[in-house]
Amino acid sequence: MLKNDFLSRNNYPFAGNPDAATNISYYYTIIKTCKTQDVDKHACKVWILSKVAGTKITRMGVLTSIAFLKL
Repeated sequence: MLKNDFLSRNNYPFAGNPDAATNISYYYTIIKTCKTQDVDKHACKVWILSKVAGTKITRMGVLTSIAFLKL
């Protein structure tokens, strides 16, 4: 997990519940990573979110902004 539930709940009190706060923190992590690596945030986000449903949990590490750059 990129952030623990406690931090997520404290940082995203508007989320409604702890699971939603955790999901928001994942989304923001994708955006910040793309921004840090100077990658097109929108295109990278669309690519990652379109691939995540069909990717096994053991292969989630391949869905990174670095992998997106190699396309």
